[in-house]
Amino acid sequence: MSFSPLSFADVEGALRPGSFLRDYVRYAAVQTDAPIPYHLGGALAALAAVAPPNLSVPTFGGIIHAPVWVLLVGPSGISRKSTCVNMASRLVRAVNDRLLGHLPDSPEGLIEALAAQPSQMLVYSEFGEVLAKSQNGRLEPLRTLLTNLYDCQPYSRRLRKSTTVIPEPRLNIFGGVTETYLASYTGVTDWTGGLMSRFLVLVGRTEHSASSYHGDPQAEAKLILHLKRLHGRAVGPAAGFTPEADALFRVWVSAQDSRARASRTPDWLRGALSRAGNVAQKVALLSAFAEGRASDREWWITLDDLQVGIAVAEAHVKSVTWVVEVLCGTTYQRQRMTVLDMLRDGPQTEAAIARHLKVSKRDLNNLLAGITAERIVMPITGPNKFTYYLLRDLGDIESDETCDEQQLLAEMLRGDKTETLEEHPLQAAERQARYAHE
Repeated sequence: MSFSPLSFADVEGALRPGSFLRDYVRYAAVQTDAPIPYHLGGALAALAAVAPPNLSVPTFGGIIHAPVWVLLVGPSGISRKSTCVNMASRLVRAVNDRLLGHLPDSPEGLIEALAAQPSQMLVYSEFGEVLAKSQNGRLEPLRTLLTNLYDCQPYSRRLRKSTTVIPEPRLNIFGGVTETYLASYTGVTDWTGGLMSRFLVLVGRTEHSASSYHGDPQAEAKLILHLKRLHGRAVGPAAGFTPEADALFRVWVSAQDSRARASRTPDWLRGALSRAGNVAQKVALLSAFAEGRASDREWWITLDDLQVGIAVAEAHVKSVTWVVEVLCGTTYQRQRMTVLDMLRDGPQTEAAIARHLKVSKRDLNNLLAGITAERIVMPITGPNKFTYYLLRDLGDIESDETCDEQQLLAEMLRGDKTETLEEHPLQAAERQARYAHE
């Protein structure tokens, strides 16, 4: 089955007339031809950034909190990911610049930043740089830390002379990434239960043309005022779902779980399906918050808010499906990702890779030649005359062509290496006119 990137129709159910999400998308779509789903992601990121720490809902014995990690996936330049990220962060900065955190250069730096400002949003114009630096490098512990922080549980770190406690970490992430970075620096583990399974992923296609590069100052001022009012609002946790919303949620979550358990479902997609319910609830919380239905008294998530959440969650699952198809749709791509997953556990000989893949000598040579040419892996001849393949650390190895390869190999084999190296034009015009006159 072939999947295409998201279109307006895939997210239209989340853009209710008169809602903040729709107003934001209309404001942003006038200024750039970026895909409409990207603007929806920006609206959700902005809402999550200004949300109070106790905006949450109990579910299945746990608690779902409002912070979201939104990742826009698309090619550099033409997809306008950075433009969308900058739009949302500009509005948040206008509300309170302390809500935007400094990008951490170490796990310790992030912990210290959250201790000082527990609620903040990290903004990445290219999240792929984080993926590259945190793979087999000194920032590798950052992946683990981010994964732990996602659930918003109290975090503490004890050192010899001090203890850092963060009672209510509320970390939001908004960024863009190219398919190339995802292919090079993520594996099955990242998508099934690791870092990437935590992200709300949106892959879109351009369907309209920008009508004004200057935007609408009044529309922007209105959105900023709306966010400022939300930021100062006292809100308590949701008591749960209304009966109608609860019935829908149970049926929908059951369908996602059944699909996740199906034998034909790729491992990479299971994480997205199993966490789709979390995405739906987070978005439902943000929808209720944006529209004033969340309050400091007893309140319930309505059917309308849940339907918005489900629309976004289904768009997320479709996006991950597209990413998976792009990353491992062909036999070569699947074998390539298998080899990269093997190398994340340490250096491997050509013979070991061949035994695992069970491919012919010719196919193996073509595969290894391909990923070596991409400069993702580095072949090194060991003291026993066997050829080992190592994952390259772009931050260290590529900047130091004179590195001692034998010493590098020995360290990795010992396990001591801790710092490594179209739509029809008429349809597009109609779509543009629709947004201009609604």
